[in-house]
Amino acid sequence: MLLSDFPRLLLAGAPGSGKTTVLRALAEIFSGRGLNTAVLDERGELFPVDDSGFCLPVPCSCDVLSGYPKAVAIEQALRTLSPRVLLCDELGSGEAQGILDGLNGGVGYVATVHAGSTAELWEKPLMQTLTAAHAVNRVVFLDRSFPGRIRCVADVD
Repeated sequence: MLLSDFPRLLLAGAPGSGKTTVLRALAEIFSGRGLNTAVLDERGELFPVDDSGFCLPVPCSCDVLSGYPKAVAIEQALRTLSPRVLLCDELGSGEAQGILDGLNGGVGYVATVHAGSTAELWEKPLMQTLTAAHAVNRVVFLDRSFPGRIRCVADVD
């Protein structure tokens, strides 16, 4: 398969724009299509956990790594879970290498990133790393006024 066969998508927006909610819905969509999906949920925001287990139903074909630092979770998922796609909330520059390792191993990703504007996004070292490696092909900007609504889509490749 070619690199272009895998999702390389960032969901960008200000806090409260619905990034996490959209990512949760994508977990449902990908797993519903039979794609092994690894959800990297460092702070338990996508699929919260309490003493009795997950508070929300976890989709089939979906593994959730909660409580791990994202860079460690990416490495563990790639080594042990055989995902086709990684879902990661609030990607930072420390996780860029893990995303690149996944793409090189045939694993796509969808990740969220805090950015209230296009200019704010392009200033992030994460974007510079990912774009230099052709590791992102599309950025979907969400509208804070209507959480979950797409404000615009930017093709990167």
